[in-house]
Parts: sequence; C-alpha cells; structure tokens
Amino acid sequence: MGSTRLPGKIMQQIMGKPMIWYVFKRLEGCRSVRHCILSTSTNEQDKIVADWAAKNDIKYFRGSESDVLLRYGDTAKHFGSEHIMRITGDCPLVDPKICDDIAEYYYAENLEYCRTSDDFPHGLDCEIFSRSALDLACREARTESEREHVTTYMSLHPDRIRQKTYQNDSDTVAGDLRITVDYPEDFTVIREVLEHLFPSNPYFSCSDIVLLLENNPDVAKLNSKYTRNESYLNELKRDGLIS
Repeated sequence: MGSTRLPGKIMQQIMGKPMIWYVFKRLEGCRSVRHCILSTSTNEQDKIVADWAAKNDIKYFRGSESDVLLRYGDTAKHFGSEHIMRITGDCPLVDPKICDDIAEYYYAENLEYCRTSDDFPHGLDCEIFSRSALDLACREARTESEREHVTTYMSLHPDRIRQKTYQNDSDTVAGDLRITVDYPEDFTVIREVLEHLFPSNPYFSCSDIVLLLENNPDVAKLNSKYTRNESYLNELKRDGLIS
C-alpha cells in the first residue's frame, strides 16, 4: 500500500475487485502452484491487505516492509515452503501458462533459481527458487537493493546457485510491452486489458494481451515512455553491484 509512485495501487478497484484479487484469480489457473500466499508487511497501512486476505480465505504472512528478502525467508519458513514461485502484487496479468512452463523447466533442469527473460512483456515476470537458495540469500545478502528485491543476490551469484533464464521461444516476443503497475498510466492500461479480456476468459494468455494492444495502439502508448526496471537498475548501480 505504501507505493510512492501510485499509493494504494494493489487495492484500487477494477470491475468491482481490488487489483490484487486478479493476481490470485489468475494464479488459480496454474497447475504447478500448490498454495498461493500473500506476503505483506507489518506496516499499519498494510493491515487492509492482510484483512482482505483473511476475509477471502487467502493464506498470508506479515513481515518487514523494507527487508523484503527477510520477509520472503520468514514466509517460507512459516509455511514450510521448499520451492517458491515469486509473483509481485503489481502484475495482475500474470500468465498461468508461462508460470507452469517455467516451473516445468526449473524442475527438468534441476535448478535452484530460474526467471523469465526480458523477451516477455514487463508484467509477466515469474521467478522460481529453492528454499536453500532463499536461505543462502537471506544469510549472505548485504546491500540495500539485495535485501529489497529478493532475488538480486541469487541472480548475481551463478557460482553459488544453479540457475538459468527461461527464454521466450514463442512467436509472442514483446519485451518492450509494459503491463505492470507503477504509475497511473500503467493502471489505465491494465484496467483496459482486464475489462476487454477477463469477463470472457479469466485465464487469457500473453498472446491475447499482445493482440489486444496491437489492435489498440493508443492504449499501449499510454505508458510506453517508462523504461523497464529503470529504478531497479539505478539502485544496483548505487550499491556498486553493476557498472
């Protein structure tokens, strides 16, 4: 709820439901997911999120607001999770098929960490990591960006954590497409997509999203000025993790 660029974004309403509801609804289409758990903070303003989860019979855990890595570690420990798929609450268009595909790849390759490549639209990001990789990161990560972004330490240590990037080998390569929510324009794009696609097919695919936005370029242009992961990359530079 404490987003500085779009305060309260995950509880903003779309067709009578908070945006976070669509994240969980879409994940119901995943065969590979056993439990969906909301990991939120102990900050007072996030009480509304925890209360919403309780009301909707969604498992949840509350931990540190700033040390999100620790919060993930504590959440996994609390629920006894051995493999964790990470989806952020500002990505309500998450594609259940992509999630299942990356899970299959993760197990087939015997990995400890796997993430989608940047060939996928920004907002369909999915990561999977083992409990052992998460515990290692919790023990070893030191910088602010490593503690805030959960998987930064993992991605920067392929020598210690078996990892691969899951490439987009479909015909729908659209890495320049932005369907995550950080700014008001992002929310408008997401609302348009959900209003067009969700009522007839709650588990619509990446291809459906791309086709819709190709046919409605004025909508796609609304948030095209924003650079993918710009603030995150600036934080990595600040902490000396990349040049």
